[in-house]
Amino acid sequence: MVVVHHVLLTQPTLAAPYYDRQPVSGASWWIVHTPLHLLWAGTEAVYLFFVLSGFVLGLAAASPRFSWRAYLPARLLRLYLPVFGAVALGALVVTTLPRGSGASAWLSARSPGWSGLSVLRDLTLVSGTSRVISPLWSLQWEVVFSLLLAAFLSWGASVRPWLQIVVALVASTAGFQIRSDALSYLPLFAVGTALAQWWPTLRERLAPWSRSDLGWGLVVGAGLLLTCSYWLVLPFVPAEASFVPTRPVTVVGVTVLVLAAGAWAPLAAVLSSRPLRFAGTISFSLYLVHEPIVIAAASARPGSVGALVLAVAASLVVATAFFLVVERPSHALARLLGRRLGRGTAEAAPATAARPSTDDPR
Repeated sequence: MVVVHHVLLTQPTLAAPYYDRQPVSGASWWIVHTPLHLLWAGTEAVYLFFVLSGFVLGLAAASPRFSWRAYLPARLLRLYLPVFGAVALGALVVTTLPRGSGASAWLSARSPGWSGLSVLRDLTLVSGTSRVISPLWSLQWEVVFSLLLAAFLSWGASVRPWLQIVVALVASTAGFQIRSDALSYLPLFAVGTALAQWWPTLRERLAPWSRSDLGWGLVVGAGLLLTCSYWLVLPFVPAEASFVPTRPVTVVGVTVLVLAAGAWAPLAAVLSSRPLRFAGTISFSLYLVHEPIVIAAASARPGSVGALVLAVAASLVVATAFFLVVERPSHALARLLGRRLGRGTAEAAPATAARPSTDDPR
């Protein structure tokens, strides 16, 4: 979804509503203001990634095999090694391939190059990123959340899960209102950790309905509509009045989808199919490497659909290679470090919880 998001943002009529927050008309209306927007809902996909990441790390921390001593070093190794690889690859693409086009508002906003300080920010993440590789912005909050996981879980231990979710939604909405990135995004991880705490009870209660296709089909449909609610209401409600109120609705939507994936057997079967498992395997690598390639293609051949198709194909090939050469070895190193620091205990969290499925998402 994030890859399609960036590919379509190279088109002026599709990039415009992201920047001027105005509804579009004509043929573009159908892909911007209908449920078709889900095909390229990149921002919403990253929100799902944040909730899912909190959920998976919360589940991992509840395991008797979990080791706090091993968790953070292995977790940071798992996150930072792919980031270092992505920055190195991005620097190669930025310096050797075309970059810089005014064909769309999104392309115009892409930085033409890196300064030394910008590269340092992208390598460290916690102080923000340069946006030369824009998906890295979400990794900033992933790292911060990873550092604060114990605090999230400590707070959750004394607060009912449903109340944690309500507080997180209110806090995140306030963050969007006052334009505080930390307050906007970190509570989304808290939704995931609360769901993880609640999960044993929810799974037991939902088990009798796990094959209720009609009921769960309606739930998933509602979740999808809630996820893209901002774009559905934009033609009828001004952006300044709809943006902040639809943020918690979007988060509820992606949370419903996470819940459905774990509780509805047919959906779980689809998501476990070999093509989607492969997509999930390379998703973090694809998330990290695709954008400079897409920008290079759009800059070299403005308006060329063929160039964009070629960029997507190239991104898939590069992401697969990146997974094999960079990401998978980082998994192995993180697991090895986790085992050594955990004195032989099996450390599950660093090996399973870092992959965003997606911009930043992912």
